[in-house]
Amino acid sequence: MDQMHSLLKRQLHKHFGDSLPGFPGWESFLERVNSAYEEFDTDRKMLERALEISSEEMLEINSQLNAAIIAFPDVFLLLDSRGIIRELKAGSTVELYIPEAQLLGRHIEVIHPDGSASPFAAAVEDVVNKNELKIIEYSVRRIEDEHFFEARLVPTLDGVFVVVRNVTVRRRMEERLRMMSMHDALTGLYNRAYFQLETAHLAKPPHRWIGLIVADVDGLKIVNDTLGHDVGDEMLIKAARVFKDSLRASEFIARIGGDEFAAILYDYGQEKLDNVMQRVRDNASLVLKANSIYPLSISLGSAFGNTAVTTIEELYKQADDNMYREKLWHRKAYYDDLSHSLMNVLFTRDFYIHGNVPRLQELVRRMAEALKLSEAQQASLQMLARFHNIGKVGITDEVLLKKEPLTYQERLKIEQHPESGYRIARSSTELMPVADLILTHHEWWNGRGYPSGLAGLDIPLEARILALADAYNAMTSARPYRSALSHDAAVAEIERMAGLQFDPELARLFLSLVK
Repeated sequence: MDQMHSLLKRQLHKHFGDSLPGFPGWESFLERVNSAYEEFDTDRKMLERALEISSEEMLEINSQLNAAIIAFPDVFLLLDSRGIIRELKAGSTVELYIPEAQLLGRHIEVIHPDGSASPFAAAVEDVVNKNELKIIEYSVRRIEDEHFFEARLVPTLDGVFVVVRNVTVRRRMEERLRMMSMHDALTGLYNRAYFQLETAHLAKPPHRWIGLIVADVDGLKIVNDTLGHDVGDEMLIKAARVFKDSLRASEFIARIGGDEFAAILYDYGQEKLDNVMQRVRDNASLVLKANSIYPLSISLGSAFGNTAVTTIEELYKQADDNMYREKLWHRKAYYDDLSHSLMNVLFTRDFYIHGNVPRLQELVRRMAEALKLSEAQQASLQMLARFHNIGKVGITDEVLLKKEPLTYQERLKIEQHPESGYRIARSSTELMPVADLILTHHEWWNGRGYPSGLAGLDIPLEARILALADAYNAMTSARPYRSALSHDAAVAEIERMAGLQFDPELARLFLSLVK
């Protein structure tokens, strides 16, 4: 401050000489000058400090930008206004399929696989002239695959900044989601939603002749209920393959429900529809003969018309009605075939059942004769002895043949087999007469059995007879988890459980016969 005063005085004396002390308001003038200097000096220091801070921040920002560029798996290019590549930074996982040395100094369109059709030249011009973001996509075909890229071009003060990203994973995921939205995940056919879109499109001009086939996989519900959905899914997959093999690639086939399929055939009449349906039946037979354990039966119905005079809904109803009539006609033969197939599967898997069925049938025959049962009851007992365990076909070998004690869940699965057998029997005209007996053959005299907890005489007579014969037969036969019991041990166990598990009167009669 004092130095400032002295400097001002020397300058004023230089110009005004000794008249300075008489200069009016000179002290006030000095104060104003001094204040202005202080403000200037403060602003100068603040500016210097700000420049120092800005430099530090810029270094930090540059460091962060460099780290981000290194971390991102993208390609960064800096172009001049003509599109010439001035700088290039390739990300860690993305390749342009061209060495960096061959890109610097060349026009950006060289990164496009088809230089003559490259969109980059026009994109650079738009970015420079319109000063706006531009996004383009392109693909690069490799020997083994195709890769997709997205390029974003952003204007800068003197050129264009470009970020190129490999979007192959995203494109494939989008394609997968698009496919999932239109296709059934299990069979790969079109789904119901896409079928509805297709039929809505056909309802609009130009109108044309179309044929419609509606199909239903017979017995899917009983297969799902008894064998499990895995087996049911296998049947659906085989049915879908039958349709694919029977129709042309240009024709439309969709899975529109759990066991329902529908096909749209363009410019078809009834004769051509009948030929297609016959191919479906023939191919289903080939599948069955080739490798199918369980019968594959498909009921079909068709209708045709011109969309100018007949709605899709009307055609669908006609085809569905025709299919249902065929399904009723198929029902008896199919379910009888299914019940025998299931029993054959059970005999194959459960090694001790096949050999013991004749013994069991002999035991119930002797009981029926001693009780003087009618021929109808004796026939029911023979069928019950053969098919009472048909519900076990849905139980895995790991549970059915397990040597160790069963877990709670495994025992629960075993105890569900009377209900599964009942459902199978109810669907078969041959087994329907013994369906109730299959359901009740594990009920106990004291009501502690399963599945319904019936007691005493509420349990059908044939089921009470089978319970005794089956228990004796099982105890005197070897099992995976134990050796066979002796005759005396089996008799003692039946005596112990008479009045609890077994009808006490029938137990006395049975023991008198086997003793």
